[in-house]
Amino acid sequence: MLNYAVDFCKLQASHLEPQGYRPEAVSYRSASLEIVRNLLQKKDKPKVLNLAPLTSGLFNLMAPLNPLLVSIDSETTSFSEQLCVIKSSSEQFDLVLLWDCLMYRTVSEQNQLLEVIQEHSTTGTNLMAYSTVRQELPLIASLFKVDSDYTVSILPRTSESISCQRSELFRSLSGWRNSHTLQLRNSFREHLIIRL
Repeated sequence: MLNYAVDFCKLQASHLEPQGYRPEAVSYRSASLEIVRNLLQKKDKPKVLNLAPLTSGLFNLMAPLNPLLVSIDSETTSFSEQLCVIKSSSEQFDLVLLWDCLMYRTVSEQNQLLEVIQEHSTTGTNLMAYSTVRQELPLIASLFKVDSDYTVSILPRTSESISCQRSELFRSLSGWRNSHTLQLRNSFREHLIIRL
C-alpha cells in the first residue's frame, strides 16, 4: 500500500493537513483474531486471504492450521494487480484480513474490492478490517505486528498524515453481519464481519 498511499497523497495534495494529529502506536489483544483462529481450527485446510505484508507473527499464528494462505503485499502491489490476483483465484476464502487497506481507498475502490471479496467468500467467511473515526490517516499505512497470544501492535511509520474519505466501509456487502467491533485508543476500530 505504500506506493498507492503516496500516489493518493499526490492526487489529494490539497488535502494534506499538517495538523496536530500524530499517529500513535497501540497494542491490544485482538478478540477477532482469536475468534477466527478458533473457528478455522475446525476446518480442513482453511483458506485465508491477507491484504498486507505477511509478518512472521501472523504466519506463526496461522501455520499450525495448515492453511492455504494467499497473501498480497499491498505495499508492493498496485490496486488493479490486487484485484486481478483475487479474481484469478478459484478459492472461496474462509478468512479475509483487510487490516487498514480499505481506509486508503476511494469509495469506488472500496466497493470494487468488497465486490470481489463477496464473489470469493461463502457462508461463514469472516472478514477482519479496521476503520477510523478520524478525518485523517497516517500518510503511509501502518505495520501490524501479530504475536502468538493474539496481541496486535499497530505501528505507524510516519507522523505525517493525509485526509481520508469517511464512508460506511461495509455498506456494499449484502448478506453479512457485524460479529464484533472493538474501539481502540488510537481511534481505529477493529471489525469482524461474518457472511451469512
